[in-house]
Amino acid sequence: MSCLKASSPRPLFSKLSLALAASLMEPGKSRRTTAGRDVEISALVTNSGIYTVVVNSYYGNGTGDYILTLVHTPGTFRVAPGDQGGALTNAVAYEGALETGDLDVWTFLACRATTVTVNAEKLGGTGSFGPRLRLHGKNGALLANAQHATAALLTYKTTNTGPFTLVIGSGTANQNGTYRITATGIVDDHLSLCSPLVAGTNLSLAGLGGTPQATFVIYTSTEVTTPTALWSPYVTNQFDSLGLFELLSTFNKNEPERFFRLLEQQDELSGMGIR
Repeated sequence: MSCLKASSPRPLFSKLSLALAASLMEPGKSRRTTAGRDVEISALVTNSGIYTVVVNSYYGNGTGDYILTLVHTPGTFRVAPGDQGGALTNAVAYEGALETGDLDVWTFLACRATTVTVNAEKLGGTGSFGPRLRLHGKNGALLANAQHATAALLTYKTTNTGPFTLVIGSGTANQNGTYRITATGIVDDHLSLCSPLVAGTNLSLAGLGGTPQATFVIYTSTEVTTPTALWSPYVTNQFDSLGLFELLSTFNKNEPERFFRLLEQQDELSGMGIR
């Protein structure tokens, strides 16, 4: 997903505000266009290549300054000095400020089959400012969104393990304000083994927070008190380019319980059990 915002930071004259026209030219496709003082283009691109953004005055003979913001997911992003965004920690509140046309980007990790809740509370701002949340998956697809005049509440049941991206902006054009954002149900950014899922004789294991492309080993035992050195190797594989893995195996329903530990090279063991 790519999202572009262009905004005019101040009126051109006392009686005339600069109105912007923004166009996104996709390789081999017609362009997408929008216009206004605070404009946005959001597109799920399907082709690789060079994309061109053209920003100009919507009205003839108009001149003025503007701010252009680009959000691209999946992919790395940089938080500009003085701006807000970055990795969220479970149940920790973060505060941010949105200028007209601004977008703040936050990321988090979550296991599959987990309910994630994100709350964005308005702290102050112009009269019609209210937070708008958009949640994107690891492939860039829009998964959920929420908007409210004072407190936007987004709840989502994950279907896969992975990094997720939150984009927050004003729900109303030409507005600015401050907010507080809190997320629960997420995993802190470190090596973690998700809770095993059992369906009949099928066992689903997943992990996150690993080093991309690094080798990991899952060890198993039917007794959690068994010394670590005596646990048996269950599977050896590699994390993907995002530091994740998901795999399916079989589960013996006659066993009362089984425990698993995840090891990446020299890291400490991370464990999880099935009862």
